[in-house]
Amino acid sequence: MNFVYLYPKRIIIIIFFIFLISHILFAKSNNNKEKLFLQKEIYFSNGTKRVFNEIVNIMKKKARIFCVILAGYKHKKSRILPQIKTWVKKCDGYIYATGVADKNINSIRAFSKDSYEYSYAKVRNGLKYVYKNYKGQYDFILKSDSDAYIIMENLRMYLHNRDPDEHLYSGYQMYTHTAKIDPKFALNQGGVGYVLSRKTVKELVEKGFKNRRICLRRNDGFEDVEIARCLKNMKIYPNDARDYKNRELFFPTDPLYAVGVRKNKPAHPYYRSWSVHFYDSKVPMSDFPIGFHWVSNGMMETLEYLLYGVNVAGLQNKFFSINDDDENVYNNKIKYSSEVLNIFSEKYFK
Repeated sequence: MNFVYLYPKRIIIIIFFIFLISHILFAKSNNNKEKLFLQKEIYFSNGTKRVFNEIVNIMKKKARIFCVILAGYKHKKSRILPQIKTWVKKCDGYIYATGVADKNINSIRAFSKDSYEYSYAKVRNGLKYVYKNYKGQYDFILKSDSDAYIIMENLRMYLHNRDPDEHLYSGYQMYTHTAKIDPKFALNQGGVGYVLSRKTVKELVEKGFKNRRICLRRNDGFEDVEIARCLKNMKIYPNDARDYKNRELFFPTDPLYAVGVRKNKPAHPYYRSWSVHFYDSKVPMSDFPIGFHWVSNGMMETLEYLLYGVNVAGLQNKFFSINDDDENVYNNKIKYSSEVLNIFSEKYFK
């Protein structure tokens, strides 16, 4: 006798429960996979940020950087606010040297006239202001412009093993193209910016700015030229701010000019004619560049995203690859990366 015909309701109930249990188990399995992925993803993401933040904190202890940024107050919305939103907030302190005091953007009235013609007066007064009000709170001062983008972590690494109580004047080395100055007079270009140690700042403020034989007492003038002349008169010269392969760290133009992708155009005069290190076409860029100039607000946000938000599958920062010649370290990295790859490739994409 057929069991199905005798107990049809029981059979239906049994089948229903089998289906229900299998569905629950399948869902649980999927949930476990999802949880595993989320745990791994959260761990990978947060772990990376934790390590990054700890490294930044270590670098901050060795190199506290105060940023003095030359700006026109009329560029508050188009330049200053995008800068603060991206890299300027990473400074250990900052002011904008403009013609208008504005606490909302840490702007001081560095000079009564806000045009670039008086950039020297604004930077001079900005440095004096920081020296007076923030002495002891910085190791180095970065002077930059409101259309510059600085990768602060790379700058901190550059300064990590440098003594702030020794003279330092670092940036993009160039010869002035101002006719009134010695054509072989070297300076650091002011747009992308230059770095001064606290010893150099002290000597500049206490000695240079107080002596008309050392520093110009007039208010007009290009700040990078006049600051360089002050320092030269105190026998402080631009140092070679490049990496171990002689590749540049500071760029006086936007990234497109810097990497030579502006088609049908020769290298910019900053590289071809005025640079201490002559470049006819493509400029050698360090793996850890520090800054760029002529950066629009849109490009500023794009750089911020590409530098801090984008990843390339399997690509590791050279910062963490220094021991890859050790076979054990190398093999462990490959094994772990393969496991992560399997999880990410399965679950990260739709």
